[in-house]
Amino acid sequence: MEIDSPHNTLLRTKFHRPPIPNNHIQRPSLISKLERQSKVPLILVSAPAGYGKSTLVSFWLRESKRSSCWLSLDENDNNLVQFLLYFIGAVQTIFPDVLDDILAMLDTPIIPPLPALATTVINELDQLEDEFIIVLDDVQHIQDKNICEFLKLLLDHPSRSMQLVLIGRRDPTLPIASLRAKNRLTEVRMIDLRFTIDEGKQFLHTSMGQQLDNIIAEALVKKAEGWVTGLHLAVLAMQGQDDPGRKYMELKGTYAYVVDYLVTEILDRQPEGIRKGLLRSCVVNRFCAPLLDVLLEDDESSPVNEINGDALIEWLLSHHLFTTALDMESHWFRYHQLFQILLQRQLKADMNDKEIARLQYHASEWFESQGLITEAIGLLQKVTEPTRAARLVETHRDEEFLADRWYNVNQWLSMLPEEMITQRPKLLLTRAWIANCEHKLERVPALLEQAERLLSGDLEDSSSRGEVAFFHGYYLYFEGQAELSQEYTEEAVARLSGMKSPFLGEAEIVLGLARTMSGQHGLAIRELERKINGADSSEVYLRSRLIASLVFIHLTRADLERARIETQRLEGLAKRADMRLTAAWASYMLACSHLHACELQAALSQFTAAYEQRYVLDTMAVLDGLVGLALTRQLLGFNDDALETVGLLETFVDEQNMPQYRPMVHSCRARIAVLQEDLKTAVEQAQLIDDTPNAANLFIWLESPPTTRARVLIASGSEENLAEAVDLLQTIWDESERCRFACHMIEARTLQVLALDKTGQRREAFEALEEVLSLAGPGGFVRPFLEGGRPMENLLRGFSGTKPTTGFIEHILQMFEDEGRDVEILEPITSQAPEAPPIHTSLTDPPVSSHLQQSLIEPLSHRELDVLELLSKRLQNKEIAEQLNISATTVKTHLRNIYRKLDVATRREATEKAAMLGLPSST
Repeated sequence: MEIDSPHNTLLRTKFHRPPIPNNHIQRPSLISKLERQSKVPLILVSAPAGYGKSTLVSFWLRESKRSSCWLSLDENDNNLVQFLLYFIGAVQTIFPDVLDDILAMLDTPIIPPLPALATTVINELDQLEDEFIIVLDDVQHIQDKNICEFLKLLLDHPSRSMQLVLIGRRDPTLPIASLRAKNRLTEVRMIDLRFTIDEGKQFLHTSMGQQLDNIIAEALVKKAEGWVTGLHLAVLAMQGQDDPGRKYMELKGTYAYVVDYLVTEILDRQPEGIRKGLLRSCVVNRFCAPLLDVLLEDDESSPVNEINGDALIEWLLSHHLFTTALDMESHWFRYHQLFQILLQRQLKADMNDKEIARLQYHASEWFESQGLITEAIGLLQKVTEPTRAARLVETHRDEEFLADRWYNVNQWLSMLPEEMITQRPKLLLTRAWIANCEHKLERVPALLEQAERLLSGDLEDSSSRGEVAFFHGYYLYFEGQAELSQEYTEEAVARLSGMKSPFLGEAEIVLGLARTMSGQHGLAIRELERKINGADSSEVYLRSRLIASLVFIHLTRADLERARIETQRLEGLAKRADMRLTAAWASYMLACSHLHACELQAALSQFTAAYEQRYVLDTMAVLDGLVGLALTRQLLGFNDDALETVGLLETFVDEQNMPQYRPMVHSCRARIAVLQEDLKTAVEQAQLIDDTPNAANLFIWLESPPTTRARVLIASGSEENLAEAVDLLQTIWDESERCRFACHMIEARTLQVLALDKTGQRREAFEALEEVLSLAGPGGFVRPFLEGGRPMENLLRGFSGTKPTTGFIEHILQMFEDEGRDVEILEPITSQAPEAPPIHTSLTDPPVSSHLQQSLIEPLSHRELDVLELLSKRLQNKEIAEQLNISATTVKTHLRNIYRKLDVATRREATEKAAMLGLPSST
């Protein structure tokens, strides 16, 4: 299991639209141009620094009647997960209920394919009735190819409700020429943004607060070539002069020379405290008064006591000195990037490298004290303090891991020199954990070996040794080496106990399982219960793992009732703590217990819920859950939909580019083919799977390729194949018994009963049947018998079991006989299989029979009609959920079904189609 918790904490100041300065010059022609292009998917505002790009767009949004949101990007946003979190956060500032599905997709070790992400975003935004604008400012910071591809996909099939505005110093990596040719792009460039002579003169007069000589003003505008920042610098330099502007008319030289000259003039005319404050504040990309106090105090020779942080900010704002507030409370500020660069040039002229490094070091300490670790590491990187930066990663990584923000830690590692990582065991183990999160398990052994080599002479680093022990225990368990796994995980738990470490929770899971595998299940359960009861209420992550270990143990032991009780406890904890991954695991495990008990409608519901969380749930559980969904549908008699679900399994493996899981696809397809008596397909697929049983391919998994191979051998019916099946099933039984996987012992022996009976060994079959009934009965493990179909029913009817098994036999036979049962008894396929609801259809409501729905692809259920009626009243998802007493996720599922059945794509189209058909929602 992986870690889960709330999403990454977002810096909400990045969603604030830049304020309009007092000396702003309105530009009606540009505003009109932008407003006229409301149907164009993309507006690109591209020009060098200082041309008023952000101010222009900010003013336009203020005047526009459309809703809008803003995102200021920086260099930390140049990875897909971070970018999407902020993109969604920006949209949710105006539409709080949208894109939750994407957020769920981001709570996963393996990010879904870009087309899936983009399609989900486009479809959900297209359902919005209100048009809106989203602005991405400073897009020059984005070079990540995945982000650029995501934006391209958004523009390939743009949502009708969203207009994207990109602001940057250079063009983003998008097919600009193609977008231009398709009329999907409006451009505002440097030539458009340059002030005209009249606009420049107006700016100078307004900014100076006095009438400037027209000749001088015109000359300055021409010299600046309409560059507003150049004019602003000139205004600041001219303030207080008797004959403002005249000497600047005579300035000659390069652009850089003139700009540096103006900045020097501005700084030299300020009081010493202000000048030092300006220069020292430029070492950070954003600042606030407490941070400025730290920077202003850092002067070994003569402390800067003329001014403090609050006073400096007040001075900056009163003098309009290229300073932008980043939040509504005016706590955080930043300089215009060009002005910051100019100040940094002056700082290098005033201070040596050592003095500048000291400023950055103290700023880093302050950022760390505020929990702003990425900025702290970034500053240490500038002052070449890799050891200090490495310690920051080691100190703060567990907090991020426990909050499921492993990608932040991955970013921190990328900021460190590679030689630093390879020489520190804690960082190597950090990389191993990330590899585990990303399911790149092949990377872990080499990292462990390297970490152990470094730890060989360090007896004090107990926590790192505990982490190494966890990894060893984890891999040894799935190699079936119970005693060694237990030894390592006991060491891991002992070393990590009392620490807030994600490794501790995972070690507790494996320790409970290893004890069970070694025959100490009583001890395992007692210890887990003791720790659950003794855990602090704040230790939600640890408690979830302790409970999960109990669920795994009960499932391996085929104790369905206790597994269900513990899973419901886990589910409740996950919901209270908003632990999405844990909740997804709970859906999968509940589904398994329902399927094994042949409570098929409940299993269908839970497998569907698990599938809907496929980008949250761990890969193996997703795949096995799809197998369970296919099997459940098949047992319900929905043959076509069972095959469709196998197709979903194959698609998921392919889109995630995980060829190592292809055998599972072949195994599932073979199993369904056996149940549908498609022997040709079953044999073809069985030839592509491995028949070696081991702990890793058995465990609690519904699909074990060796077992499926035995099913195919039995179905083929030849004497040779039946003999091979009996031997293979005995091997599976032996391995399952060694690992104490009662669930697979039941599976193997049930199939062996069928194989023995087919070979005419009725007495041996009955002996095996008595044994497996005794094993399956206490936990109510019914599914393997029902999956055996009529041959198993006939065996049970002819079997005189002992008294302990009689009741269980009657229970199984009742399920075969019950006309109102969930399960369909599998017969040879001679006619069209009954239609099944698709994967997202309501599980409880029968379809409505009405002439009003005769023209639909598929009739709407009662619940879908309820949702449609509330949809026509313009209620949002959460409001519909409250009205119907269902979850918002269920509402989304119903909406997808409605759109599919009505053959529409949006809410508006759904209500219009309903009205046309005369469905109840139109009344």
